[in-house]
Amino acid sequence: MKPRESGKNRKTLTARFLYRAVLSLTVFSVGLTIFFFFGNIQQFLDSTQILIITILSFSAGATVLAVLPLLIPEIILAITQRRKKFVHFLVISLICLGISLILAVMSQAILILSRGM
Repeated sequence: MKPRESGKNRKTLTARFLYRAVLSLTVFSVGLTIFFFFGNIQQFLDSTQILIITILSFSAGATVLAVLPLLIPEIILAITQRRKKFVHFLVISLICLGISLILAVMSQAILILSRGM
């Protein structure tokens, strides 16, 4: 009985850690996006804007890479434990995945266009 309990606790601990990491990276990416748009309005230097958008691209990519292994434990926990908490975690993780994918594609498109293809 004890090994099974520690296995369940390890799964929830891993899911909670990845969930918090995904939330932090998503908020960081959204903050960089806002910073990039304010930089366009206030006419930051091109090199500064390229740096901001490059960091945004890496953080959005890291968020996508963190969400993918998070989805499997969240789906398993949502099915086996049948708690609304894990379903909410799953929905929020999917929203973060969508936001991060949009930001990653947008930042890569801006980088490609700024280099002149």
